[in-house]
Amino acid sequence: CAGEDETCRVDHFTVNSNQDQVIMIKEGVEVEHTDSKTIASKSASTLLDDCKSTAKSHLSSDPESAINILEDLTKCVQKGIAVEIERANEEIAFQATVRKDMAALVENYTCADESLNTTEAKRTEYWESGGEFGRRMKVSVMIDRPASRIHTIEDFLTDDECRAVEERPPRSCT
Repeated sequence: CAGEDETCRVDHFTVNSNQDQVIMIKEGVEVEHTDSKTIASKSASTLLDDCKSTAKSHLSSDPESAINILEDLTKCVQKGIAVEIERANEEIAFQATVRKDMAALVENYTCADESLNTTEAKRTEYWESGGEFGRRMKVSVMIDRPASRIHTIEDFLTDDECRAVEERPPRSCT
């Protein structure tokens, strides 16, 4: 405890399930807690207050034009929302670019380092190939999500098939 009056100060905050939470402890132990929803709500309130203020000003100077003022209020809110959506879309596009760039870097790193431990399989299944030379093969399911699936098939090629693929001359990409 310190300060001019030797008083201890305590405040509390609760973490919630919203995104982008920021807890600021200001001088005098004043806690300010923001998150994605409160920031959006504050932005919307500010926008609406600005538009309402303009509408009230017009209404007090010309009470007969209520319809026009209502239309102006609507246009003001629509314009403000459009600006906010545009900002959000720019941020989403930026984050998507960063994510894709990071994925390429991680992919290059993980594929180049053969000493890295491999991911443990989520589950193991068996697959039977068809045809006259049908075989039963072990399938390790590493990732199985709607957007990405990684399955490895043990002994997918015989040694002779593998050699044939390795010895095949590469195709030109031109």
